[in-house]
Amino acid sequence: MDISEEMLSIARQKAPAATYLIADAEHLPFPDDTFDAVTCAFGVRNFANLERGLNEMQRGLKPCGRMAILELATPECAIIKPFYNL
Repeated sequence: MDISEEMLSIARQKAPAATYLIADAEHLPFPDDTFDAVTCAFGVRNFANLERGLNEMQRGLKPCGRMAILELATPECAIIKPFYNL
């Protein structure tokens, strides 16, 4: 799922057998308690409203469901930054 047709077009080239859906993560088109797991990789940084997006992801989870978010950012800490860059 992505809000960008261009991103989904790239995904379709890489994995044509999968199912894709254009949708906004801040307004998920699914009922409450639908998924066992919800994941987001390099996406929450693009949410216009982070709290709304995270709430929607949680709303879609079944009780005891799992949410996994992958986000990376360059550390600003002068001690850690050289190790990150390495």
